[in-house]
Order: sequence, then C-alpha cells, then structure tokens
Amino acid sequence: MTTKHKGNTLLCIIGVLGAAVAIIPLPVYHLIEMVGRDDHMKMACHTANGVATVVGAVITAIVVLALLVRKAIYIVVSILLLCGGIAAFAVPRIFPLCGAADMACRYITRPTLTMLGATIIILSLVLLAGQVIAIRKRPAA
Repeated sequence: MTTKHKGNTLLCIIGVLGAAVAIIPLPVYHLIEMVGRDDHMKMACHTANGVATVVGAVITAIVVLALLVRKAIYIVVSILLLCGGIAAFAVPRIFPLCGAADMACRYITRPTLTMLGATIIILSLVLLAGQVIAIRKRPAA
C-alpha cells in the first residue's frame, strides 16, 4: 500500500470516528420538561452533547476537505485533527454531565467520547508522523 493510500485510509477512519463523535450524543440527549406552560429546563449534559456534536462534525468536515485537496496540506490537516481529537476527549471533562451515575450521558457518552477522542488523537499522530517521515525521506532539490 502506498503512502498516499495509507494517508487516505487513516483519514477515512478518522472521518468515521468524527461522525461517531457527532452522532452518538444525539440519542443520549434528553430535554426535561418542567411543570408549567412553556418552561423547559435543559439537563446538565445538554451543552456537553451539543459541543461533542459540533466537534465531531468539524472533524468529519476537515477529513472530507482533506480528501478533496492536495496531499501537501496533510501536515496541517493532521494537526487540526489532533486538536479535534483533543477537543472530543476533553468535552466530557470540561462540560458538566448529569450527576446521577445511572444516566446515559454518564455511562455511555463519557466513555465513548473518551475512547473516540483518544483514538482520533492516536491516528492523527500516526498520520502526522507519516507525513514528517515522508518529508524527511524526500531527496533534497
């Protein structure tokens, strides 16, 4: 497999993981209705799930754009995806989740975002390392 195909394969895997980061919190999020007419109270995990959805969508968009442009910017793409992976990993730690341990955002979203974020970080580092090694192997002009 050539370096270009390896890079594209890694990008596709990261894109799928980014889509998972965007999609998984959606069915977990719930809206609690308060007693009253039009009053709504959002659960603590609402912000965390919303941010995770945006982070996952951005990761997926970066991958799609990277597959459409030249390979020369893969280093920049790798760094952006690394930042996206760090953001996905950090979301459940920065934004509050429900206090009850038996809530879905606590036992599904947190470990899932942690695992997906860590995997995106690792694959982004592999992609970045591959690009740096490829640049160093190029003959000097």
